[in-house]
Amino acid sequence: MKNVFILGSLICLLSACSKYQIHTLSSLKTPKDEQTGDFIIKNDTLEMVYKFKGENGPLEVQIKNKLNEPLYVNWKKSALIIGDKAFSYSGNKIGLNADYNGASGTGLYPSDLQIQSGKITGTATLPDEIAFIPPHAKIEKKLLSVTTGLIPFVSDSLKKIRVSQANGETSYVVKASRFSRENSPLVFKSYITLYLEKDKNLQLLPREDEFYISQSVITGRKPKSTEFYNASRSDVFYNYKPTGYGKTMAVAGGVAILGVLGAVTDESASGKTK
Repeated sequence: MKNVFILGSLICLLSACSKYQIHTLSSLKTPKDEQTGDFIIKNDTLEMVYKFKGENGPLEVQIKNKLNEPLYVNWKKSALIIGDKAFSYSGNKIGLNADYNGASGTGLYPSDLQIQSGKITGTATLPDEIAFIPPHAKIEKKLLSVTTGLIPFVSDSLKKIRVSQANGETSYVVKASRFSRENSPLVFKSYITLYLEKDKNLQLLPREDEFYISQSVITGRKPKSTEFYNASRSDVFYNYKPTGYGKTMAVAGGVAILGVLGAVTDESASGKTK
């Protein structure tokens, strides 16, 4: 029983050694639905919706053609713009390279615990060069993520605040700050080139929308366990990184878990032989 307690403590320790940043996006010109967090552009030609929910802010766009003529999107001439760098939305391949490790269980006994580790490699292909949108139809595309990890901050810009949970659980401390467009840690644009086909001629309809981080929260708690993250909202995303201590403890803890499992197995075996 003692070993089971130690095992549970180790799993809790490993899961706590991480840093999370939870960000809220805003825009000065692109309207936002305050209920869903969707950024929505509407005019006589189209309806365009931007969503960024999830890890690293995966940009998803929905485009609806409101006309009686076809619309086209040229992804090769469309891009995510961060600072003065443009990242094309065309069919480029992105390399994937990541390590993973962890423990999972389906019950209360050590024998249910599974230790897993490995490496993920491969490629992900972005959208094709040209998209066709028939009259009164829509398309949905997942494009690029707006970040690749934790965003650096000026330490003085974040303030410690204590959060009291409504469910009566122990309060916790986070670092948080609000930003304007001018002092935001991340400002980016989405430039999309559309064409309208009318009378066998193509009319250029470029669209540029700008977004910026208006609030950031840094915490060691998983985003879903805080009041700052709502997985259903399109204007909120998070970054994640194991801390240096967490990486060390992941290795040491993995060895310790295996040791505890061995001890439990030995005790069970010795118990059966008595």
